[in-house]
Amino acid sequence: MLIVAIFLHEMGHAWAVVFRSARPAGNNTPVRLLTDYAPQSGKHHIPDPYYTHDFEGTLDLIEQAVKGLNAAIG
Repeated sequence: MLIVAIFLHEMGHAWAVVFRSARPAGNNTPVRLLTDYAPQSGKHHIPDPYYTHDFEGTLDLIEQAVKGLNAAIG
């Protein structure tokens, strides 16, 4: 099982911590951010397009990360 957190901006890291701590005892299911599947992007979070006004850039990053996720789960 794999849990992928898809969140905008830095809150993604905070929610990943929440998900990790909410796992049942002994459960080591990885919790990762979607951007973990696009390491070549150099991004550690998905920027908020309403803040950056870069909707195309955000979409490109999400598409890139989803391709990486698809490759990982094969």
